[in-house]
Amino acid sequence: MQPVGVCTASLGSLGLMRFFGVPWVWSLAAALGIGLGSGGWRLLRVVCKTAMRDLFGLSVLLRVKYNLRWHQKAKHTVPKMFQDVVRRHPDKVALIYEATGEKWTFRWLDEYSNAVANFFYQHGFRLGDVIAIFMESRPEFVGLWLGMAKVGIEAALINFNLRLDSLVYCITTYYRIAAFGYYAYRMHPEDILYNCLPLYHSAGNIMGVGQCLIHGLTVVIKKKFSASRFWDDCAKYRCTIIQYIGEICRYLLNQPVRESETQHCVRLAVGNGLRPTIWEDFTKRFRIKQIGEFYGATECNCSIANVDGKVGACGFNSRILPNVYPIRLVKVNEDTMELIRDSRGLCVPCRPGDVLVMDELGYMYFRDRSGDTFRWRGENVSTTEVEGMLSHILNQTDVAVYGVEVPGVEGKAGMAAIADPKTKVNPNILYQELQKVLPSYARPIFLRLSPQVDTTGTFKIQKTRLQREGFDPHQTSDRLYFLDLKLGKYVPLDECLHARICSGKVAL
Repeated sequence: MQPVGVCTASLGSLGLMRFFGVPWVWSLAAALGIGLGSGGWRLLRVVCKTAMRDLFGLSVLLRVKYNLRWHQKAKHTVPKMFQDVVRRHPDKVALIYEATGEKWTFRWLDEYSNAVANFFYQHGFRLGDVIAIFMESRPEFVGLWLGMAKVGIEAALINFNLRLDSLVYCITTYYRIAAFGYYAYRMHPEDILYNCLPLYHSAGNIMGVGQCLIHGLTVVIKKKFSASRFWDDCAKYRCTIIQYIGEICRYLLNQPVRESETQHCVRLAVGNGLRPTIWEDFTKRFRIKQIGEFYGATECNCSIANVDGKVGACGFNSRILPNVYPIRLVKVNEDTMELIRDSRGLCVPCRPGDVLVMDELGYMYFRDRSGDTFRWRGENVSTTEVEGMLSHILNQTDVAVYGVEVPGVEGKAGMAAIADPKTKVNPNILYQELQKVLPSYARPIFLRLSPQVDTTGTFKIQKTRLQREGFDPHQTSDRLYFLDLKLGKYVPLDECLHARICSGKVAL
């Protein structure tokens, strides 16, 4: 029986017995007995393990909802909320520009943004106009869009294609994301946040700079992420919170051990994309007390967050009172992206093994992005899991795993593109290690050794070009290899072997 059903049965029996005048002690004992007899031992275990987590999550949710409703009723915008912060502590440092050491107080940021607002207003720009900002991460970036927002101008942030309407008309998206992070991870105004993410990205702009504008935190702006300087910066500016996204944590683990990596004040790392395979290595090596992993986006209708540091989880939903935050994992058609419905027209809940999965305690785990799982030899291959294994074997090297079509062969064969700028990777030593950790169907059939693997501005691996070029040596000058199962090793893939594979003369 589901936890909700068990709870309902227990409460129902309690109410019925009290209605007939049965004493409280006997009523409670009977209700407990009915609950346990209906599978309630499992519910009791869930309650004991998750009650404190759920209560804290509920308090965060209610606080954000209440504050958001109050701000909406008062018709507040982000610039208006920023004015309150300026009044509270005008001379506190708001932004630190790491490249020059320049410090902007809240008063100076306010005056700069006012100058921006007056400039554009005097030049005829009005409410609803759109101006593009094409600028590297620096304090002026924040001052520009904040100033535009003060007179109703929309900022189109180049490289992310995001128009921050919420800065002008309402605070629903901006406040919800910034406030949820603030309360869920127990941030406070005295915190110093290290932001090495691009400011055109919502994580750097909202989750990062948003803590400065709305809650008064000091934010250190890094012009460009540097793995070698990361912990030196954190120690220098006494940062207590860091942000990560994509592969940043893996890049940091790949650095040589240095003294500064344990001489910092960082207590919290907040972001998304931390691989479960390196989660504990990251927290132990760098002595980070809490990982604030979350899942969602600016365009999502809901988000989830890991508020208690559960290893590998990107969030949770209460199993005791699931309807308090009524979200469900449902299936979609991967081709049309439409919701799959049953004969009654209702959405179909996901089962364990789907893209985002939930365990018995309500913790949710990210498995793969839709479309990143391919089928080979009748089995589903998770690119995320294979990438994690390969990267671990190769000392956190950049790896992209994807499926490629082979003429006349059902499914897609696995292919791995590996960053190997110094040509140190030995394919057959790699294969020996893969045999120890991956089933045969998950081992890449093709390898591509490249000087580098393409990534986005937020350090996410790009696979579109790699998938398009496939294993065709005509399409690339990178070193290609084919897994010859008869020989039990990878062999160089040239034009002749490529033709034999495509004609079906070589068994895969």
